[in-house]
Amino acid sequence: MGIESSNIDWALLYAILAGEADEAQEAKWRELFLSSGVYRDLYDELKPAFREAERGEAFRRLQALSSLHLGPDLTPAASERRPSPVRSRAAALLAMLTVLFVIFPQSKQPETPAVTWQQISAAPGRSTVITFPEGSTVRLSPLSSIRFPNGFDPHRREVFLTGEGYFNITKDSARPFYVHTRQISTKVLGTAFQVQYDSALQVRITLVEGKVQVLRDASTLATLQPRQAFTYHAEADNWEIRNISTAEAGVLAGGGIVFEATPLRQVATLLERYFDVKVHFAHPSLAALRFTSMFNHPSLTNILQAIKASNKIDYTIRDNTILFIRKN
Repeated sequence: MGIESSNIDWALLYAILAGEADEAQEAKWRELFLSSGVYRDLYDELKPAFREAERGEAFRRLQALSSLHLGPDLTPAASERRPSPVRSRAAALLAMLTVLFVIFPQSKQPETPAVTWQQISAAPGRSTVITFPEGSTVRLSPLSSIRFPNGFDPHRREVFLTGEGYFNITKDSARPFYVHTRQISTKVLGTAFQVQYDSALQVRITLVEGKVQVLRDASTLATLQPRQAFTYHAEADNWEIRNISTAEAGVLAGGGIVFEATPLRQVATLLERYFDVKVHFAHPSLAALRFTSMFNHPSLTNILQAIKASNKIDYTIRDNTILFIRKN
C-alpha cells in the first residue's frame, strides 16, 4: 500500500484541501481516499495547515468537503497506528505549500479592486447634479468641484468638496457619509444639507433635514438639528450656530440662494461663480457692507437690483465686469 512521495498526486491533494476540485477530481479523490491509507493520512495531516493558511472562505469550504472523506478506518485507534513515514511526507508537503499556492492561483482569495478617484467640476454659471455609487446626490454650484471614489468603502462614504454643494444622502446606518473641506468635515447618516466652503476663509453648513455632526480633526464641534446653520471662521478659529426659517430651508432645497448679513466681498465671489463675471469695488470699505436677501430663482439682474436697494451703493457693468460704487 506504500506510495513513494514522487508518485503522490500533489495537485489533486492540493485541490481537495483548498476546495477547488472539479467533479472529475472529486471522483478520483474518493477512489484514492478509500483505497489508500497514505492519502487518508496525508489529508488528515495537512488539513490543519490549510485551516491556518486560509481561515476565511477556504476554511468553510474544507468543512463542507471533509464530510466527503470520512471513512470507517478513521477512528482514533487507527490514527494512533499511522506510520511515521507518512508524517515525514506530510512535513515535506507542508514545505511545498508556498510553491503550490503559486502554481494554483485559483485558490487565492479575490483581490480587492484598486480604488480610483474622480473629480467633477461645475462650469461657470451652471449647476451640476452628481449621483454617487450608492444613490446619494449632490447639486454642485457653479465653479465648485467634488472628488469621490468609484466605490465607497464598506465602512464609510467620503467625498471632498471645494466650493458649494447641496447634498441629499441615502440613509445607511452602517456607513456614515463624510463631506470634507480643508478645515471642517460633516458626518451624516441620511439627511439633506448644504456645505459652502469659501476660499479657506469660511465654511458654512446649513442643515435642512436630518442630523449632522460637524468635525474638525476627528473632534466634534457641534451637532446640528434641522434648520440650523453652522459657520466656521478660519482666521478667528471660531464658529457660530443660528436657526434658519422654514422659508430659507425651502429656498436652499429648491436650488435658490440665501444671503444672511453676508459681506459684499462674499456676495461678489458668488456672483463671479454663478454668472461668470468679474466684480470690483470702487472703495475697499464697500466690500464690508452686508447684504440679506433670498432668491428662489436667482438672476444677476435681480441680485444687483436688490443690493442697490438695500445699501447706499450703485453699480456699473462694462465688458462683463461689475463695479460697485457709492451712491451720490
